Amino acid sequence: MKYIKKFFSLYVVGNIYAMILVVALLAIGVKYALDNYTNHGKTVVVPDIVKMDYDEAKKKLDAMGLELSASDTVYIKSLKPNIIVEQVLKAGVRVKMGRMIYVTINASHAKMVSLPDLVDNSSLREAQNHLTSMGLSLTEPEYINGEKEWVYGILVNGRRVVAGERISVEDSVTIQVGNGHFDPNDSSIYKEEAVYVNELVDANPDEQMYQRRRQSANRPKEKGSSENKSGESSKSTESKASAESKPADKPSAE
Repeated sequence: MKYIKKFFSLYVVGNIYAMILVVALLAIGVKYALDNYTNHGKTVVVPDIVKMDYDEAKKKLDAMGLELSASDTVYIKSLKPNIIVEQVLKAGVRVKMGRMIYVTINASHAKMVSLPDLVDNSSLREAQNHLTSMGLSLTEPEYINGEKEWVYGILVNGRRVVAGERISVEDSVTIQVGNGHFDPNDSSIYKEEAVYVNELVDANPDEQMYQRRRQSANRPKEKGSSENKSGESSKSTESKASAESKPADKPSAE
């Protein structure tokens, strides 16, 4: 009994109530702080900032309690640099204060890319797929003497470029490829190789060259042609022999 009375004394009860009060105050303080931190219940409507200058749009959003960030860039000739082209979130959406709005702005110049190593290293189709995947615009290929569909050069606005050179995605790119024919007089290849390749080109998958040779070999000979040829040959041989064996005329004595 004595211990029970001490436990329920005013001192102990007072401490318990004090602890409960402290916990309650802490809970209220945390809730109030979270509401302020998350802007609980405070929302704003996202404005339309497309076609606005980035700096001006940032000032406008700052005044509304919103954040602005440029996430990407594009290049449009008709627009001034630093103009907002697209925004996320869209205009008209209601969001909490402090929300980040991401935008795409117009760059001051077109995107530059490094030209890959394609010359004498890829076919026409491979080069076209590689360059278009980089966002480059291609013209019709320019065909020159060389191995068919093999890349021999890259032209940008009519100027020959090399691997590693940086070019604009707005530039006009032309691929120089072989047309399947070789010029034996071309100093860039060996003459023997040019003749050999031309023969292969003339043959084609149908083996036209082989067929022509076979037809020529199997063509029937005209009658008497061999006899005439042999007769003419023998006559020419006899006349040549007689001419050699005939003694030279002695000079007449006058």
